[in-house]
Amino acid sequence: MKIRKKVKRTEHEYMRRMRRAIENGVIDQPMAAFAEIKHDDYCGIWKRKLCDCDPDITFDVVEGETFRLDAEGFLTKMAGD
Repeated sequence: MKIRKKVKRTEHEYMRRMRRAIENGVIDQPMAAFAEIKHDDYCGIWKRKLCDCDPDITFDVVEGETFRLDAEGFLTKMAGD
């Protein structure tokens, strides 16, 4: 069971992660061909509020590889690619 800590949000969590990845130079716009974001059931996005969950974010890049974006904005290659 995940324990959620209350954090005052000013932007969606998934947008924060993608912004961090761009700032870190990990991704750039031409690299990502498809992004998939899976929100938890308790996420505020389902109530028309800010995303406050720990979403699973994956990118399928042009070369056919899939990467997971972590909370700090870094990509990890998915197993099997």
